[in-house]
Amino acid sequence: MRVPKGKWIVISCLILMVTPAVATVSFSQFTNPYPPMNNSYGPIGFTFAGDGFVGSIYNSGTMSLYKTDLTGATVQVFALSVSIPGGAYVEHFVAASLGQAGFPAYDIYVAASNEIIHINHAGTTSNVFTSGLTGNVRGILFDGVGTFSHNMIVATTAGYIYEVTSTGSFTLLANIGADTEGMDIASPGFGPYAGQLLTGSEGTGLINAISATGVVTPLNTTHPLLGAENVFAVPAHLGTNPLDGYYASSFQYTGGTGGNVLFAAASQFSSYLGGLIVSSETLHTVTAMTWNGSGFTYTQIGQFPANHQPEDGIFLTGLQINPQTGYLEICKTSCLLHPVTGQFTFTATNDTYTSGPISIPVNACSGPIETPAGTVTVNELVRLGIDVTAISAFGYNQYGFRENRLQSDNLPFRTANVTVVPGDSSLETVVTFTNCQAPPGELKVCKVAGPGVTVGTYFTFRALPLSGGPPRIFNVPAGPAPSGYCVQVATYPVGTQVSIVEAPPAGVFVSNVDVSPPDRKGTQTGNGVIVAIDTGITEATFTDASCGRGDNIVQNGSFETGDFTAWSTGGNFASSTVVSGPYYRYSGAEDGQFYAVLGPVGSDGSLSQTFATTPGQPYIVCYWLNAVGDHPSDFSGYWDGSPFVSLTDPTTGNMWQRFVYGTFTGTGSDTLTFSFRDDPGFIALDNVSVRPQ
Repeated sequence: MRVPKGKWIVISCLILMVTPAVATVSFSQFTNPYPPMNNSYGPIGFTFAGDGFVGSIYNSGTMSLYKTDLTGATVQVFALSVSIPGGAYVEHFVAASLGQAGFPAYDIYVAASNEIIHINHAGTTSNVFTSGLTGNVRGILFDGVGTFSHNMIVATTAGYIYEVTSTGSFTLLANIGADTEGMDIASPGFGPYAGQLLTGSEGTGLINAISATGVVTPLNTTHPLLGAENVFAVPAHLGTNPLDGYYASSFQYTGGTGGNVLFAAASQFSSYLGGLIVSSETLHTVTAMTWNGSGFTYTQIGQFPANHQPEDGIFLTGLQINPQTGYLEICKTSCLLHPVTGQFTFTATNDTYTSGPISIPVNACSGPIETPAGTVTVNELVRLGIDVTAISAFGYNQYGFRENRLQSDNLPFRTANVTVVPGDSSLETVVTFTNCQAPPGELKVCKVAGPGVTVGTYFTFRALPLSGGPPRIFNVPAGPAPSGYCVQVATYPVGTQVSIVEAPPAGVFVSNVDVSPPDRKGTQTGNGVIVAIDTGITEATFTDASCGRGDNIVQNGSFETGDFTAWSTGGNFASSTVVSGPYYRYSGAEDGQFYAVLGPVGSDGSLSQTFATTPGQPYIVCYWLNAVGDHPSDFSGYWDGSPFVSLTDPTTGNMWQRFVYGTFTGTGSDTLTFSFRDDPGFIALDNVSVRPQ
């Protein structure tokens, strides 16, 4: 039976095991926020904020939040100018965003009655992030696993569990029906509930699992954990950073005022990997709840100091503390039908790192290689006649979940872009290249007659294998679009990279090069392209164009008068002018000294020019454009009012690019018109020409 999201409650019947108390966890003081905070109010919230920690005390208004450095020292008031509303409800739980799903990295989110306050990382600005929730906010969690699309999860005193996006929009995930505070995502070792949201309710003592679709499963109906306050999943991998471990706000409720934040090192939880740790506000105990294969085992593993009760807390790992480097491991396998043997050589690089050659035999791996975190490009050096048939990359995140780490690959060029996550070798990215013996591949070159080029015109090419060998010189006639005329050039061993260069006649230029399949296209420069030979046919299609012959009938096409002389302006022509030298994001003119920059806001402006033509004569329109993809922006061209180009948010990569269109038949008097708009910036135009074909 299917019911609406958030409405299912499943009663779990599992085998229960209770082990005697084993006090394996001991606490030390990490920080004491008094002073500067008022010690009449005990600590409540605590979270990691990238460059330190942010906590809250049992108070509203200003002076409710504090920040420490990574060692717990240098305690300062945080966001002093921000007043946290609360009324009678003054428990302000805090969480720091993870930089996922549109949320910023390490901004602070604070519970304030039935709303959440967002404070920037520096503590200088704030806004109401979301409001109107049912019940007062008791817990805030950012989903680092992805079960809930990396969104924010919020729990309230009414037992409502909400999923909140980066815009503050919320939807009801589930209604537990009891005050809910502690939350975390279950680790892989948590049996059938791995990856689900785990919540604790101090009133009922129940730990609930909530699926991505809102199905609620009580896990401990036969063994409630009285006063279940804070819950956290022990990661599947524990790091070695001395800051790794459990941090808990410890509220001193008798015999004094204030309290402190306690710390238990991660190594003390090594027996409970993948389990759940539950602190009791009522009993002041720490209990491990672990999956035994058929049910849960409960073990009391610690006790808070006398007269202290646990409040909010976090379990911190090295992944969060030091996101600078990570580990990569490269593996080499062979296909079964056409196996390969021997050593293969790899490199791993990014903008700041080069590994040097890494030699790996078939059916072996490199071992962990420390690299900068982020995107790393892995490249296999060519062995001719051997094909790369598959590339994969994966790793296990800090919660122990396997995840895809392959961003993109190019099999013909033997490269892969992979994600290396920060952390130790337990979080490494494993990338595997699979190779096969392969028959030679065939190179085919085609020629298309673009605007201004006559069908049947012959073009000369040279094909040169970069691995060595003589060049091949051959001619190809230009054929009609889209396929043109083609010639079979040669066969090459798979893996060969071939440089193909055209020698166009005077007045003609290469306007485009397509390679099929597209992933076999390498670097294109000027009149040439590099292709990677793979099985079957590799086809390179060159299109040439000409800006025509004879005199340019456009007057002041390069705007060398320093203004729009000979052009007619129209529409919204504001923010459009002629300039020289650097302007906006452009370094200067394409031709001569001056160029036009076009930036109407909100609606299009236009430039047009009418000129005498020869009736029946075909003409070619050429111009150069420089654009950076501003949004919103547009650029269109018209011949006698009929459109021949329409670009939305055009971009040329911040460099001048030639555009050629035609042919257009002269009528005796014809008009070329450009219309344009660029709200945030400018589109640059230069070297406009109209010539006979």
